[in-house]
Amino acid sequence: MLPRTSITATAPVDSGEDDPERQSSVSGECVSAAEEYPESAAEEYPESAAEEYPESAPEESSGSAPEARPDTTASDASTGQTDAAGDRPVRIRASGVARRYQSDTADVRALEDMSLEVTDGEFFCLLGPSGCGKSTFLRLLSGLAEPDAGEIEIHTDADSDRPATSMVFQNDGVLPWKTVIDNVAFGLKMRGVGKRERYEIAREYIEKVNLTGFEDAYPHQLSGGMKQRVGIARAFANDPQVLLLDEPFGELDAQTRRYLQGELLSLWHDSERTVVYVTHDIEEAIKLGDRIGVMGTRPGRIKTTVDVDLARPRTRENLDMARLEELKTRVWDVLSEEVQRSIERR
Repeated sequence: MLPRTSITATAPVDSGEDDPERQSSVSGECVSAAEEYPESAAEEYPESAAEEYPESAPEESSGSAPEARPDTTASDASTGQTDAAGDRPVRIRASGVARRYQSDTADVRALEDMSLEVTDGEFFCLLGPSGCGKSTFLRLLSGLAEPDAGEIEIHTDADSDRPATSMVFQNDGVLPWKTVIDNVAFGLKMRGVGKRERYEIAREYIEKVNLTGFEDAYPHQLSGGMKQRVGIARAFANDPQVLLLDEPFGELDAQTRRYLQGELLSLWHDSERTVVYVTHDIEEAIKLGDRIGVMGTRPGRIKTTVDVDLARPRTRENLDMARLEELKTRVWDVLSEEVQRSIERR
């Protein structure tokens, strides 16, 4: 049995869901721009850097695909209980979680009776209509907010100083006054890792996301896809026990999104991290996930859980297209009703 970190309903309702300090959080640490942004930040952007790191620099493709990975266990959608045959311990357990927050005009119930379990090493996708509380749930998992009811347990490794979670946000989330290498090493710095060691780790993950040569570039000199790679490298470099991703590729073009999905899967396969990934895209959830938790409209909760029984790697060459379409139809049959309800209440 793994030790556990519990997040219980102890905090009153607040309106901090869109707090800019929380939005700039990296690897579970809240970062205040007023504290971290140096007065001389303008001096840290060398004019010559734009020539050395042009914005149009091509993005390399490793062309490699992750090796096959065994399918994860089936689940009971009504209870979230995993099949014991999978022989993997539960890493995340949410039980009866509720979360409300105050808008300008109303008391909004974002989540109600949200319950699920995620096993160790699983790639779990959360899918649901806009505004159903997917991002809110990730914030609860990360500790950036607390539930108003229910309990969240994250079972952590014994005798480990690794952080429980790291989070990659919808936007790139990089710190604009820091270079690529300092962005990637930031979580390690916050944990007290020495400069030499954290730079060695940062360079390893910079290489893994194909950003070698851009260590000293600043975010404004990078494309959107490159900035998201920095965020992903930072999250993995911090060595979290659970990786949380909130639609990290939602704003990217289709080609870049597909390429970064492959890079993410390669990193996940190598590290065997537990991943909770929020998306609106059914096909993305099927191509990435071991299981998909389909959420109902606000207040959000798990309506059903779908086991993705497709072999990995899920490349165009070996993907079972007939089964892919069956899974898409199954998920859409559940989701379409919730999307309609969400639209009607606007």
